[in-house]
Amino acid sequence: MTGWNGYLTSERRSDTRPMASGMTIQIIVVDPIWIHSFASLLATGVQGGYYTLASWLPTYLKKSRELDVVGTGGYLFILISGAFMGYVSGGILADKLGRKRTMQLFASLSVVFMVCYTQVPDGANTLVMLLGFPLGFCTSAIFSGFGSFLSELYPSEYRGTGQGFTYNFGRALGAVFPTIVGFMASTALGLGGAMIFGAVGYVIAVIALFGLPETAGIELK
Repeated sequence: MTGWNGYLTSERRSDTRPMASGMTIQIIVVDPIWIHSFASLLATGVQGGYYTLASWLPTYLKKSRELDVVGTGGYLFILISGAFMGYVSGGILADKLGRKRTMQLFASLSVVFMVCYTQVPDGANTLVMLLGFPLGFCTSAIFSGFGSFLSELYPSEYRGTGQGFTYNFGRALGAVFPTIVGFMASTALGLGGAMIFGAVGYVIAVIALFGLPETAGIELK
């Protein structure tokens, strides 16, 4: 079965058909509106959280943590090192644990580390520095399997269009997150408190993943 009518997966066992390899497969009905909606929500949350971190972190380190240029650069180097390791590891884990489980894991951890990073008490900058590595790791590891997951949600006739639409829809809405943080930073929350709004993006991503199918191991059509 092709087009919007369905795709094949090797995970479920009811209503199965035999394959030459001996594996069994099942046809799953896919509602394109459902897929579009939750995939767009996922892309919005992941990119909204990431854009918040990338846009405001240098200012947070300079203004809220009172670091000089050298100190800010050093803290960012640690976070970027974690991000590099996250990119490398995220793809491996997406193949081993599944796309959904891996992204839900790292999105959940991103919430935890983002809140912890921005709410460290004054005078505990060493803790901020140490938290930079796992924060960078988790927020970047999500993207390693992100493109694969979006493309696997769609049949070949619509794969490029579907992936391109949902990713860039999320990019457009995600770009609003740093703007909202900027407005919130001018209130009593301050920049550190306002940056928690970026963590909301990752909460949205976790919720959106519950509405999407696992695609690891499927036979693409």
